[in-house]
Amino acid sequence: MNTRESQPLISIIVPVFNGEAYIADALQSIFEQTYTRFEVLVVDDGSTDNSKNIANSFDIKYSYQKNQGVAVARNQGIAGAIGEYITFLDQDDTWLPDKLQKQVDLMLSNADLGYVLTHQMLHLVEGAEEGPAWLREKQLNTALIGYLPSALMVRRSVFSKIGIFDPNYKTGSDGEWFFRAKDNHIRMEILQDVLVHRKIHRFNHSNAVGDTHKEMLKIIAG
Repeated sequence: MNTRESQPLISIIVPVFNGEAYIADALQSIFEQTYTRFEVLVVDDGSTDNSKNIANSFDIKYSYQKNQGVAVARNQGIAGAIGEYITFLDQDDTWLPDKLQKQVDLMLSNADLGYVLTHQMLHLVEGAEEGPAWLREKQLNTALIGYLPSALMVRRSVFSKIGIFDPNYKTGSDGEWFFRAKDNHIRMEILQDVLVHRKIHRFNHSNAVGDTHKEMLKIIAG
């Protein structure tokens, strides 16, 4: 019988930095998942707002570090995670309720699969008159492949093989990791389902367009 205890444990890592406006929605979407055998590790990257109190109102493991960037926060979460599978949720993203279940089902049925992505949908936050410079209108409310941590489920063994996120990249550590996974021939699949909703606002990390372009060129150059 497939009891809860026989299901693999999923570690969910949530980096937060001054995310009081969004973190409750993100965490609520975790605790509304149909798959329930998970642990949640919130890594606070030096917040000075009410993020800590909001996070601790949920059943999570909270840790605090001086501000060092999202890559270091994600790596701190990986170091403390005990799950067979590792996932991430950024503070201003949310999951649909069957996100974990659909990903873990695919992983369980494909033993050689290193990681699974989903599709995402972008939404301007309420009251925003326009999006950041990189955003195109056709990207809004449209299914897009989620090459981002919030859409990722990865076997712990993959991190052992290719390493964790490189903190030398301020905005592109996740992109550099995906390139590294490809170079190491890590098998992956992309679910067609839109399982991640992403809030777009002026404080997104991706709004640092200049830094992002420089880092992408560095990644591509190898």
